[in-house]
Amino acid sequence: MQAGRGREEVGAGSKNHSRCLVKVNRREDFSIYFVIAREVRIWFIGRRIITASQYKWEGRLAPSASLPETEEACAFAQAASERFLPHPHCVMDVGQTADGSWKVIEFNTIHGAGWYAADPACVLDAFLAHYAEGP
Repeated sequence: MQAGRGREEVGAGSKNHSRCLVKVNRREDFSIYFVIAREVRIWFIGRRIITASQYKWEGRLAPSASLPETEEACAFAQAASERFLPHPHCVMDVGQTADGSWKVIEFNTIHGAGWYAADPACVLDAFLAHYAEGP
């Protein structure tokens, strides 16, 4: 792979795209593109899922905390977090592809991520309870 070419954005910013394409780079030096239909943000405190919110559907902002797909996203995120979680307190964004499977999109810090339909008080309560139990 050529230097500087691994982080291209595909489909982002175009008004003609209703879905986001995600480029996944692998060590084998090839890329796979997934069409992302639904995006869900999941909050972890102490490596436990506290709350979640869908934030996009078909490329449009569509916040919702109470969809069956949000529960599916949480089940996927829990399994993924057992393999890798960059910090015990973070958010994981996951996407549902056109074929219904889930993929990890990215991780963010809690204080740098939008809340959408999630409950910030719930996250704060979990954070305070986590440290009340000791580090």
